[in-house]
Amino acid sequence: MRIVEIRVTPIAVPDVPLANTKGVHQSVFLRSVIELHTDCGRVGLGETYGATRTLNGLKAVAPTLDGLDPWHLNDLRRRVEMALPDAGGVNAPTALADHRVVDVVYSAFEIACLDLQGQQAGRPLHDLLGGAVRDTVSFGGYLFFKFAKRDLTFGPDILGEVMTPDALVAQARWLVDDHGFQSLKLKGGVLDPDQEIETMLKLREAFPQHPLRIDPMGAWTVPTALRVIDKLAG
Repeated sequence: MRIVEIRVTPIAVPDVPLANTKGVHQSVFLRSVIELHTDCGRVGLGETYGATRTLNGLKAVAPTLDGLDPWHLNDLRRRVEMALPDAGGVNAPTALADHRVVDVVYSAFEIACLDLQGQQAGRPLHDLLGGAVRDTVSFGGYLFFKFAKRDLTFGPDILGEVMTPDALVAQARWLVDDHGFQSLKLKGGVLDPDQEIETMLKLREAFPQHPLRIDPMGAWTVPTALRVIDKLAG
């Protein structure tokens, strides 16, 4: 089984202005869909970021993968690194963390290769990776602070502005009541830490049985993080 054709399709999904430590989401959410076509008719699928740096990296690597055996992931890594010797990172310099273009591009093609491996072996992919550890995985409700949406070109504003603890709890109520989520995760590091502590305590009051998580995306100092932990003990 050899790769004979690669298609990279960028897509833009309408998004709302969700706030996080990097700022605010753009009006569309960019992704890239990867299709690896083989000489035996199988097609492996992958997916990754869709902004310019990633998309350029995918397009630069794609022609070099002609004839690749999808089982030879070390060869895949070598070809990616040779095609992108000075690619740098995918994030802006102001971001708290970065992802290397080489790693992002490799992983996108790796997933598609693993898909092909599973197809040829006639086994679910988890068998190739050591076996499944559970039969089902529950979805968690993902909570974001958000600004009001000013441009309605790509659809209505969902929930309006959510920049207070009470508004965030209302967002969570909508997710739980309308979609049945049994756990909740807050993307934090946006408001003052004390406001986010208040938010978590109000979430606990509103949803006493739901597992709760908060992810400040590395925005807090160690003393601040420890203080939040103490305030949210239990």
